[in-house]
Amino acid sequence: LDCVIQDCAKNGVDVGLEGSVELKRCTVSGCGGHGVRATDTSRCNITESKLIGNKRDGCDADLPASIVVHKSLLANNRDSGYV
Repeated sequence: LDCVIQDCAKNGVDVGLEGSVELKRCTVSGCGGHGVRATDTSRCNITESKLIGNKRDGCDADLPASIVVHKSLLANNRDSGYV
């Protein structure tokens, strides 16, 4: 699953509606919005990943969406690391 998502004009990863995504050993950096954004009833699992240097939050979820983070680095994002 190792991947790099970088320098996106908006969010690095958007998941919505009833969607589900798993990021494992990924880097999301330099994005113009959030590193990862979850809305509606979506779910996102982030493991052993780096969300760094994004213009908004590293992770952002609107209830009832959920983001679960394990063993990951959230650093140097302009807003909070995790909201």
